[in-house]
Amino acid sequence: MMASSASTLRKRKEPASDEGPCQRPHPSEQQIPCKKPVSWSGLWYGSDCSGLDAGAFALKRLSSEFRHWFGSESHEPYRRVFSTLHPTCENVFSDAQRKPFNDLQKERKSSRNSTKAMVYTAGFPCQPFSRAGLGLAMSDERAAVIWDILLTIAMLLPEIWLLENVKDLACDQKYRETFREILDFCVKIGGGAYFVDWQVLDSYEYGVPATRCRVYIVGVLKGKLCQPWQWPKPLPKASLSSILVPRRKDEEKDIRSLSTTCLRNLAGAFQKISKKGDASWKKKPWVVDCQNSSSRGVHFTFDRFPTITKSHAAGLWIVSKNDFAKPVELLAGQGILPIDLPVEIDSLPVGTISQMAGNAFTLNVVKCLLDILLEAIGY
Repeated sequence: MMASSASTLRKRKEPASDEGPCQRPHPSEQQIPCKKPVSWSGLWYGSDCSGLDAGAFALKRLSSEFRHWFGSESHEPYRRVFSTLHPTCENVFSDAQRKPFNDLQKERKSSRNSTKAMVYTAGFPCQPFSRAGLGLAMSDERAAVIWDILLTIAMLLPEIWLLENVKDLACDQKYRETFREILDFCVKIGGGAYFVDWQVLDSYEYGVPATRCRVYIVGVLKGKLCQPWQWPKPLPKASLSSILVPRRKDEEKDIRSLSTTCLRNLAGAFQKISKKGDASWKKKPWVVDCQNSSSRGVHFTFDRFPTITKSHAAGLWIVSKNDFAKPVELLAGQGILPIDLPVEIDSLPVGTISQMAGNAFTLNVVKCLLDILLEAIGY
């Protein structure tokens, strides 16, 4: 079953004629509850392309006791961090595309009548669809994992699933056919077993001081939806200053020691910021991306991080601190706070954590979504 299904999923279609943007298959406000609430006895959770796994942190924030069934992470250093942050995860796979699908399906089937709900999340690689990447879409070998993620949903039939990727996947005409194909498969899973909807949300609207526009695709098992749900409403905005940590005097960087690229970006940003007429700007929480190439120009933000990415996370310069952003600040920009971690953040590898922060879901957004969706199935 697994081999034939995966093979079928990977067959590509020819681009369609020019059409408008992809429609939302089942808008949340139009979904019809089955009005048969279930007396749930437990919750299972699994994820693929797990990284820091904000979904697991979100469930812990919601005080939901759950079985952390599985996660997957292909990059070995990331996998070590994942295991440290989620020590109760029972199965940590090194490849989402080579999980023991049949074994997982068998175990899931054996429990399906025991009223244990399942939540599944996956943030599949965004580089194939990102303006910051090469934009190769499905020609990028990293993109193929999406079909194995959809296969996972089809075989395990979780009550709730949540997928995340860059906004461009849903909004750029270049990727329209791929996005339509993904949605088309989602609505056919289990013979049309799911209500499926999608929305672009900006993390900055959900209580973190960082911009991050992402498309979220949600599936809810039709037979388990017992009350209406709607996409979360924005929360009060957070200030970057609220998550910045103090520096010792010896932690401040000597600006002359920075690379040529960093100096060029700082000089360009400082020149533009100083022209705004605020004489105290050096004491304000401006953030400069020190790793932008000259072709991309100078990029800076005020009182919030720009989109934190794997390749640029370590190069975000906080003007008021005269220093690069620390891992604890980058994680907080994704909504992950020290209180969420089972270990001290200083015990984790700095470079690895910074990169993983750039790949992560935003915890606040996932928490808002899971809170609403779990309530919608009566959990």
